[in-house]
Amino acid sequence: MKNLTLVAVLSISFVFIATGTADTFTHKTEGAVYHGYLLEDMRNGKHVAITQEKGEIELSLNDYKVEYNATGRNNIISQLHIVGVIESEIVMEAFISALKETSNSGPLMILIEIDSPGGRVDQCKKMVAAISDVTHTEVVAYIKGGENGGAYSAGAVLSMACDKIYMNGATSMGAATMIAGNRSMKDLYGKDVGAKFDAAWRNYVAAVAEKNGYPPAIARAMVTKEVVVIEVERDGEKLYIEPKDKKESDKELREICKDGDILAITAMEAVEYGVATGIYDYQSELLSDLGYSNAQVVQNEKLAQALKVQDKILRKLDKMYAKIAQYQMTLDIQLSVNPRAAKETLKKLIKSLEYLLVFEEKEQDVPISRQSIELAIAQYKAIHDGLDAMR
Repeated sequence: MKNLTLVAVLSISFVFIATGTADTFTHKTEGAVYHGYLLEDMRNGKHVAITQEKGEIELSLNDYKVEYNATGRNNIISQLHIVGVIESEIVMEAFISALKETSNSGPLMILIEIDSPGGRVDQCKKMVAAISDVTHTEVVAYIKGGENGGAYSAGAVLSMACDKIYMNGATSMGAATMIAGNRSMKDLYGKDVGAKFDAAWRNYVAAVAEKNGYPPAIARAMVTKEVVVIEVERDGEKLYIEPKDKKESDKELREICKDGDILAITAMEAVEYGVATGIYDYQSELLSDLGYSNAQVVQNEKLAQALKVQDKILRKLDKMYAKIAQYQMTLDIQLSVNPRAAKETLKKLIKSLEYLLVFEEKEQDVPISRQSIELAIAQYKAIHDGLDAMR
């Protein structure tokens, strides 16, 4: 594994189809009927709708009966992909822009495919906010099979930001502990301060889940080892709660998550616990069951360009990493058998590392740690100076 963090790759495509939210508007007193869809932006305190009858109009939703159907919607499903570690500024910004842009195009829904081990908390929160801002188009998560095997950490939180979650049967989700690198907040900031970070993150994740109808206790258990979740029967309904929320009339059935565990759940468990709506091993099966088997795929140009830029950066970084690794291997051998040759290799190695810093300054979104590179340069210069002193 490279010692310089590589960035996630998020990709996006779009699919054409018909139906959706807020498509037929009937005035409650005047009887006027419009077929269309709402834009995310408001104007003069009113919602803006694109209608078949009058094009763009402004209306007060309180004056209208709203029916959710296909009439007036464009034949579109917007499909976004979140794959790998979430830490690319360029792609994140394009993702956020695409959400609003595609919602305003009047799609049936926005389908976000997720296969991610997680990523940066700050980016996760921005993406969650962007998903939440989509109020007139249904946003659905599909946790697909892939290299990462599901949606973990920030990936799980993004899933719960969506209106519905569907999963590939071989995937799982959860384990959303806040970490920096491989260290917990308590390791980094001490027990007291770290606990505050953990509590804030735990409450945030629970709020995201509860807003979209997912059990907040399950969400909390994905974040911290200190949450116990039990299954109870209340008025004939199964609920997943923390012991402190149990009522006298509740019948406790079993323990879902015990103290000391971080919860990660399989697709079947996600459906059972009311997190996922269904299991589909192929997206085509999901779309077919939803009535969208004739979908066409199109590409969002802004995001496509962002992905090309990011891919170019990653490929160039890979080449630089390979060269640096080669110099490091050569140096290890030369330091013991040929110190004079080692000096030349050190110069090349230092120059390559310095170029990484130049590259990071030049490009908008290069996933490297300047501090780590600067430290490595200082260490190699010290070795070089030490070889000079041995003369």
